[in-house]
Amino acid sequence: MATRSSKWLDLVWEKRGEKQFEELEQKSGKVQLHKVDGFETFTSEQYQSLIGQLVKPVPFEDGQYVLECGCGAGAMLQAITLLYPKMSMKMHGVDYSAKQVELAERVLCSADSDQGNGNASNKSEFAFSVADIRTLKEFEDNTFDHVVLFSVLQYLDSVESAFTAIREMLRVVKPGGVVMLGDVCDPEKIRAHRESLRKTQTERAKQKKDAAATAGAVVDDEHVKKHQVAEDELNHLEIATSEFDQIRDLADVKFVDHNDLDIKFYHRYIERYSVYLTKKQ
Repeated sequence: MATRSSKWLDLVWEKRGEKQFEELEQKSGKVQLHKVDGFETFTSEQYQSLIGQLVKPVPFEDGQYVLECGCGAGAMLQAITLLYPKMSMKMHGVDYSAKQVELAERVLCSADSDQGNGNASNKSEFAFSVADIRTLKEFEDNTFDHVVLFSVLQYLDSVESAFTAIREMLRVVKPGGVVMLGDVCDPEKIRAHRESLRKTQTERAKQKKDAAATAGAVVDDEHVKKHQVAEDELNHLEIATSEFDQIRDLADVKFVDHNDLDIKFYHRYIERYSVYLTKKQ
């Protein structure tokens, strides 16, 4: 039986990588990596603003070694280097999609590309590999200064699976380093938001039905139901903030509510939060 994680890999991420490769063969110019990573509606400026606000609590410094888990095509690591152009950092990204990693390597690691290692003004160095973030066995304990993850945990199969990955991230980060878990789905906010949408849409559907009946039209109830909020077959994993109590012996935990950020252009902000784990000494 296909799991949430495998569905997203087969139906979305591998296909996105293949499509982008086809487009690269047909045209030249810069690749907007954030669009490959699922943020098609964002401008480059909006994506940069979003990442800038999310990574602000992470104390990046010159010479640090940074890991991104679930890097996709490398958009977030690229955004970080653009945020800190004077810093020389070693950036490593891992993802379970071989197509996405191959694209990241082509765009950011090739000496022929001007978007990463091939750009003389870029002081940081990129590297990528295929890996399951639940088993980061290629890395030793306490390897990285910081670990970042953005909009990834929702694609894992269960809360248990998510915390297996989180413990691996805490294992490979150095004591005092930060593990940033960005864009986590909050079940309480999601329920409240969807209930609000259902009430609004139900009321609108009722108004349309009443108006049609007043006009003498025949109303198809099945058509009205189409305006209700539907569950997505490719659903997202939700993690309550209370679940993080289980790793408080390993790290200090800080939450940031996305409602407190200036990211109203991101339609999911109302349902999400980010969490910052500082590994204990």
